[in-house]
Amino acid sequence: MSEINKNYNQNSDNNNLNVKDNGFEYLPAVTFTTLKDFEERAEKIVRNGFWQDSSPVIVEEYRFIEKKNYRTGEIEKHVAAHYRNISNDTITAIRGFATLLNAFDEDIETWSFEIIDILAKPGEIFGNKHFVRLDNHSVRKINIHIVKIIFENTEKWSLNAEKEKLIPINNIFNDSILINDDLQKFKINLVWNRISPKIKLSNKLVVSDDYWLCHCGALNLISNKNCCQCHAKLIDIKKSITDENIEKIYEQYLHCIDKLKLFLDTERNHIENNRIKNMLTTASSQKKSWPSRKGATS
Repeated sequence: MSEINKNYNQNSDNNNLNVKDNGFEYLPAVTFTTLKDFEERAEKIVRNGFWQDSSPVIVEEYRFIEKKNYRTGEIEKHVAAHYRNISNDTITAIRGFATLLNAFDEDIETWSFEIIDILAKPGEIFGNKHFVRLDNHSVRKINIHIVKIIFENTEKWSLNAEKEKLIPINNIFNDSILINDDLQKFKINLVWNRISPKIKLSNKLVVSDDYWLCHCGALNLISNKNCCQCHAKLIDIKKSITDENIEKIYEQYLHCIDKLKLFLDTERNHIENNRIKNMLTTASSQKKSWPSRKGATS
């Protein structure tokens, strides 16, 4: 397994790579509100298959694209990866390595990389500003591991390789987290709107030993007191979204609907009564204005 030692020129908008002795590839970074904000067209988008337990960063996806080199006439394959900060702190730099695999899941080579000057806020997506050229066109899959993270408050997170546990993404995001009953989803949403009125309800609340999954759909470190994406407090969610409180809020909702119906019926009757009264008044006034028939001859 060979090691690629490259340094990415952050002041350049091209993909020229200069060899460095430190063994790391320095990649310019950019942050996104959503992955849709990344405008570069990709032939293939792949979600990373796992999350490193306790890591403040999850690899959201990596994208492959083929570009024609107009100087050589050759078609070159490029890749870019995107990450999400799932902690409650701003991230400024990450270090990791990427294992490149072929169609048979066999290792081709390994890249060590650092992404610096990020300033990725909680819940924010960040990643490569440019696609990086792949020298080997047989790459079909990439396993990305984060080994070190620097936060804006100067705190650090480092991977404990001996205790590393890889949690398959499918174990976190699957059909079991969905709220399939429409009425129950509506009831939960009544309570959720009081906690986070601007964020759409996505799924059930899931709290495990390793992480918690918010109702907004965001993965959070188990140490997060607030959701990294919608900022709802976990303690508030647990207190508010209980079976008892859900039914209580739903009963209040039904009571409000009944009151609204009564109000609308009253208003409708009031409007109708006024309409009839006005019609009678108009008819009466028109009758008084008719010409007298006194003295008329037969």
